Amino acid sequence: MNPEVAALYARIPKIECRQKCQVYCGAIVQLGAYTEAERPEIERAMQDAEIVRPPGASLLECSALDVHGRCAIYAQRPAICRFFGVVEGMTCPHGCVPERILSHAAMTEILNGLAAIAGAGRFADAKKSLKSAGADELIKHVSETLLHRESDL
Repeated sequence: MNPEVAALYARIPKIECRQKCQVYCGAIVQLGAYTEAERPEIERAMQDAEIVRPPGASLLECSALDVHGRCAIYAQRPAICRFFGVVEGMTCPHGCVPERILSHAAMTEILNGLAAIAGAGRFADAKKSLKSAGADELIKHVSETLLHRESDL
């Protein structure tokens, strides 16, 4: 792992995860909702993992979830996933308790640090280009992205 990425990840509090929050795992991997600095590890993890998806799995569900709903790339998951349960206002509904709570300001610093290494990433770039788009345009963009990514898997 890139040492700069590892140093930023080290600032995120640890949590004893019970892996019961998959309902909150949206299409993070398919949409590329992570920074360019994180991309190599995530793509390598996705290639190395032998993920068996449940029949009829939704395109809106993260493609890193296996047939049991567990994250197959947990050790390499992106920052956005690491923040769940540890950032103020994002507590775990299953009672998992982090070693400490991370402030929104600290989360933003970490995300900005990741983006500064190699760029914000495809999803952030798409959001910028679609800033003035209407709801229909955003839905169309997300749908096309998900369908394209699903065909690549």
